Amino acid sequence: MSARPDPSLIIQTRSGRVLDLAGFEEAIHAGLLRRERELTSRRVRVKKAAARLSERALAAVRLLRKKLIAALRR
Repeated sequence: MSARPDPSLIIQTRSGRVLDLAGFEEAIHAGLLRRERELTSRRVRVKKAAARLSERALAAVRLLRKKLIAALRR
């Protein structure tokens, strides 16, 4: 007797691959890991951009403070 897989546990993907339940779970897990890496990468880029903008703003405030103090001393 051949053990045929339960047809309710077989999934065909858009690309035509046929996956059993374990293969389907593995594909989902791989997709979730990829998405997590993408989000982590984006989060790092956003933090770096925010730090750069913050530094520029602080530099502008320091420059304005120096100019204001110099103007008041005249």
